Amino acid sequence: DWLINNHVLSLICARRIFPSAGLLLASALLVATAYVQSNNTAIACMTVAMGSLGVSLQGAVNSWEIGGEHGGLTFTFVNTVSNLMGIAAPLVCGMLTDSLGVRAGFKAAFWLTAGLNVAGLLIFVTFVSVTSEGQWHRKQTCTGSDEEETVTSGGEDE
Repeated sequence: DWLINNHVLSLICARRIFPSAGLLLASALLVATAYVQSNNTAIACMTVAMGSLGVSLQGAVNSWEIGGEHGGLTFTFVNTVSNLMGIAAPLVCGMLTDSLGVRAGFKAAFWLTAGLNVAGLLIFVTFVSVTSEGQWHRKQTCTGSDEEETVTSGGEDE
């Protein structure tokens, strides 16, 4: 908010930079975890990877903005899919370790996770465009000469 309010970054730029930084760092560290030999280094990589996801956790804000008046429904859908992945992840990881062996299975699981992070990021960055920034603001207050009117994102009076 500080970066946006002080005009350091535009809203669209802030909404793209932080998820990108968090997801790319997490993905790189998860892949690195698959190749380190030391348990302590692997734990450190995974800890920093999970911590970097906190940088990208403005997803609730994005759901509300992108969803507009249906922001609650958008957030509910995103949250539901996220929770379903929490159920699917151990099952997929178990299938990978059973079929490939423990070491190769975890390597595949880390690569799969990193790939899903990057794919989701690319979809997000593609669909959150500069042209949609104005559409995110559902209501704006415009002041006229004597009265105040509320304008929707489409420029129509309510």
